[in-house]
Amino acid sequence: IIPFDENNNNQPDENLRGRKIRDLRDELLSAIDRVNPIRFNSLTVDQQTELAEYRHALLFVPQQPGFPDSITWPEKPNWL
Repeated sequence: IIPFDENNNNQPDENLRGRKIRDLRDELLSAIDRVNPIRFNSLTVDQQTELAEYRHALLFVPQQPGFPDSITWPEKPNWL
């Protein structure tokens, strides 16, 4: 629930939106970081690269132009 703010017509401010998006991004990163070294080593080189690129793209979500109002979420590898 977003508290009423008469100055912005009850819309969440940019900081709140950014914080919520970062929280979601952090949850996605946390899921990746749970891939233990043994499982990571069992991935193919292509899968390791795909995982690293996905993680990198998640880290840079806040640097996207238009953040936090316009975001393109990176696609999660389908095997993950």
